[in-house]
Amino acid sequence: MQYQSTRDKSISVSSADAIKTGLSAEGGLFVPESFPSVNLDEIEDLAGKTYQERAYFVPRR
Repeated sequence: MQYQSTRDKSISVSSADAIKTGLSAEGGLFVPESFPSVNLDEIEDLAGKTYQERAYFVPRR
């Protein structure tokens, strides 16, 4: 997942870089470029999974 700065949309970084850096160089926050959708079937399927299985699913959306 890519993250972009709220002050300069041309700045795009990976999740790891956004976490490591915190704020972008010009002081903007890093926000996801897009939000993945999850349908009702996937949510119902997650209800029966362990915490570890859910944790594996979430970042792969």
